[in-house]
Amino acid sequence: MKVRAKTIDAYIAAAAPIARKRLREMRAAVRRGAPGAREEIKWNMPAFSSERILVMFAAFKKHIGVFPTGRVLDAVEK
Repeated sequence: MKVRAKTIDAYIAAAAPIARKRLREMRAAVRRGAPGAREEIKWNMPAFSSERILVMFAAFKKHIGVFPTGRVLDAVEK
C-alpha cells in the first residue's frame, strides 16, 4: 500500500475497493477474539496488541495476509 495510514480506519479506506470488505471482516474477527486489544498501525499494517502484538493483517495486490504472533499460535495450539 502506498499510503501510510495512521489508523486502521484510514488503512481500510486506502485499500483497494475489492479488499475493504475482507479487511473489515478480519478486523471484526480479531475484535471478537481479543476484545480488549489495542488497535494500532505497526509496519504500515493493522495490528492488535495486548502488552505485545497479537496479530497483524495487510492487503496486498491479490491477497490479504494474516500474521499471528507466537503468543496467539501457542494459545490456539492449547
